[in-house]
Amino acid sequence: MYELLLIFAVIGLMWLFREKQESVTIYKGDESSLNEASEYYWILRDNNIPFKYHIPYNWENFYQFGYKKSPVYIKVRKNDVIKARRIIWCHWKEKREMERNIKESRIK
Repeated sequence: MYELLLIFAVIGLMWLFREKQESVTIYKGDESSLNEASEYYWILRDNNIPFKYHIPYNWENFYQFGYKKSPVYIKVRKNDVIKARRIIWCHWKEKREMERNIKESRIK
């Protein structure tokens, strides 16, 4: 009887801890955008922001041999959302400016 209560208590504590560590999705894509997702992966890693890079397996792919694309998620803790989004936005802005400068230099 006590073992059963102990198991339920541990499960309850794990559930409470899980809720405190809730994460927010800051990037969502699919397998065709893995290059962009990997860029964000390395940027967040270089800036020491804890994150989860998640590609849930799509069970339909098992029967259809990879016909359907699996989604790609990058999630961070609620405390780090603003910092992570700012870093990703600055990277995106810098990348667009570099592309625009390259196009302008080709025109001249």
